[in-house]
Amino acid sequence: MSHQSGISASEDLVKTFAEACNINASNTDQIRLIKLQLKDENFEVTQTESAQGTWEEDFRKIQDSVKDNQPAYIAYRLDSKEEEDQGAWILICFVPETTHVRQKMLYASSKATLLKDLGAQNFQVKYYAYTQDELSLKVYLEYLEHQKASAPLTQQEQEAKYAQELESADPILSPQKRTHVSGMQVEFTEAAHAALQEFNEASLRMVILAVNLSENKVDLEETIEDSYDFTNAHYSGPFPEDQPRYVLVRISDDASNSDYNMFVYWCPVSSPVRQRMIYSSYRGSVLDYIQEDRD
Repeated sequence: MSHQSGISASEDLVKTFAEACNINASNTDQIRLIKLQLKDENFEVTQTESAQGTWEEDFRKIQDSVKDNQPAYIAYRLDSKEEEDQGAWILICFVPETTHVRQKMLYASSKATLLKDLGAQNFQVKYYAYTQDELSLKVYLEYLEHQKASAPLTQQEQEAKYAQELESADPILSPQKRTHVSGMQVEFTEAAHAALQEFNEASLRMVILAVNLSENKVDLEETIEDSYDFTNAHYSGPFPEDQPRYVLVRISDDASNSDYNMFVYWCPVSSPVRQRMIYSSYRGSVLDYIQEDRD
């Protein structure tokens, strides 16, 4: 369970979402979009939009439904008429950079509970956005392209592919510029800093950090209070399969009856090369910041 201070989906939200999942409704009656926002410690429905065209044609409704300074979750329904495809929804977490720190913390720490209340199996994709531009269909489709799993490669093939990508990467991230990038100052958002403080106070078991590429800042993505089993070699936990992340986790040692902290640099091979290079370049500075924050 995420660290979420009793926040849950309201009865009205649960009912509205259940009705929207009814695939027997006609296309004109089906809800395309449900906007969810925190109101009095609950997620409430603040806006709904009906389907008018295909899910691609209606995608503009997402940008139209949000405001630059107001965080929200958006449940967006894809097109599906098959019973086995009832989980054809996207859950979008929109948290603008200007969002108040407490609001960022609440939205980041409540995702797991929201998914549990609405049914995690209903959502094919969980998508994060910091700006309205990132809510465009073009950017979303590019994100899906990066998600597509490539055919398994041997270690030698992976290294060759990665080297080729490095040569064609953004000029600022080319091998000749890597030393300069590595020395860049990394800025943390207030929400990320606040989450690290809670972690230091033993209030959280895990803090997941992501680089906001549009702002070049390390931001908070999610906080978790339960323990996870990292002994499983195939364990991926709550981390995305196609994007890097920085993770700070507290692990309990039953033998010594004590806890120790571990920093995880999560970087799947399917991540876009530019993101891999940015996260790799920032990693040392992120570790320094975390260490200084503990002192």
